[in-house]
Amino acid sequence: MKSLIYENRSFLKSARIESDGENLVFTRRNISGENRVKINIAQIRKISAQKNMLSYSLKIDRENEKSVLFGGLDQTAVEELKKHLGSLVEIKAAIKQQVVTLEQARKEASRVLDSLSKDFDARPVISYLINQGVQLDSSDIHITPRKEYAVIQYRIDGLLREVARMNSDFYARLMTAIKNRAKLPSYKKSTPQDGSFHFDEDNHDMDIRCATIPTLFGEKVVLRILNTDKNPLFLEDLGISENVLKSYRELISEPQGCVILTGPAGSGKTTTIFASLIHIYNNYEGTVNIATIEDPVEYSIEEFQQTQINPIMGLTFAAGLKSLLRLDPDIMMVGEIRDPETAQTAIRTALTGHLIFTTLHARDSLGVFPRIIEMGIKPGMASSSVTAVLYQRLVRKLCPECRVESSPPPELLKSLSQYGKSIDKYYTSLGCPACSGTRYSGRTGVFELLNVDENIRGMIMEGKPYGDLFDYCREKGMNFLWEDALEKVRSGITDFDEIVRVCPQYSY
Repeated sequence: MKSLIYENRSFLKSARIESDGENLVFTRRNISGENRVKINIAQIRKISAQKNMLSYSLKIDRENEKSVLFGGLDQTAVEELKKHLGSLVEIKAAIKQQVVTLEQARKEASRVLDSLSKDFDARPVISYLINQGVQLDSSDIHITPRKEYAVIQYRIDGLLREVARMNSDFYARLMTAIKNRAKLPSYKKSTPQDGSFHFDEDNHDMDIRCATIPTLFGEKVVLRILNTDKNPLFLEDLGISENVLKSYRELISEPQGCVILTGPAGSGKTTTIFASLIHIYNNYEGTVNIATIEDPVEYSIEEFQQTQINPIMGLTFAAGLKSLLRLDPDIMMVGEIRDPETAQTAIRTALTGHLIFTTLHARDSLGVFPRIIEMGIKPGMASSSVTAVLYQRLVRKLCPECRVESSPPPELLKSLSQYGKSIDKYYTSLGCPACSGTRYSGRTGVFELLNVDENIRGMIMEGKPYGDLFDYCREKGMNFLWEDALEKVRSGITDFDEIVRVCPQYSY
């Protein structure tokens, strides 16, 4: 789709410059006819302005090609036009460069954003930011307005890292383009909005989820990168220990029941659910009907029947789940239990002989039951329908380039001794250019699996306190989240500082 960059009309002649995807189209028209030149942006080495006798022109130098001279330009526009076209060339060149470290990304982003003119084309800037986020293995791009500028941050391994700052006026233009791309009304600035778009540029094929919210200094936007090439969609790749993985596979192989995943936002629950659904689908060799109701659809799986909720049109989680029951599903996934109506529908669905996966925010695996009961579900229904709860969080892995053996902290030795364990070798990392000095590279999951047996069901129905449930699970040998995190430290995957930052310790 072409977009107009510049047009200068006078009697019987005109000069026009358009952007057409990867190309710039220069068109001159006069009484002799029309002259059009299409130049690939990636081939442009330099754009310069020069004064002729009666007008101004642009000189476009190309790689391995003759330079193009485009004249008939207005004097007041030529310098701004040169800067605008130059920024397009800068952005296109930057997209093709391979970013390795965070420091390189900061230098590159500052150079690109400083090259923008006041009437810049925001679409390639969006592409540039997404490309850079993918190269840095970022899960989200945060653009936050402040009093005099907007801050661009990437969430890398769970933590926000500032990359660049942007002029507030430029950010307003960028925000409008982001909303247009996500099919959101750009004039709505006082209410939160959610949208998404598909990104299939520069050898990438992924979905981008867009969320905006008004703040004191303007609208903030967060772009979530749903990169199926990066996120593992197989249970074996999530970091689940062998014993827990074996038990979990057995539990999700049951023909009915409710499997609940819990953990904070961004802890990988959706990834684990889809890995579970793919595992089941492969086990049944594609002979089962798997239906999902989501907000939004994060992973597009052709073999599944996926539905995006639309509350404005009356399609809520609860309404969608009721409709799915009439479409002969074998296995269902509900993105999240947010309200009593959805909770009631999900629990009753599990009791009718279906297998259902869902997520719920709770403090840990045992905390799921008080949350469900708080939503109006009777303890007997809650205990008899839920077959398993998987509680998870994500910890950063030590950078393999700067990982070194070290002395274990006394707190680690004390914690291990409480479980009758020791450690042979303790590893940490020092920080290096490969990890941008963060000491970590990539993340893995830590997990806590609750297998809801008859004794637990009885204790829930009797209203036993949390501590009694905890003690029973401890006695039957259940490994809690902190223990799984300690195993990751013993294996040299992460260090003690990281699990203390991420994983809560409970004692009763």
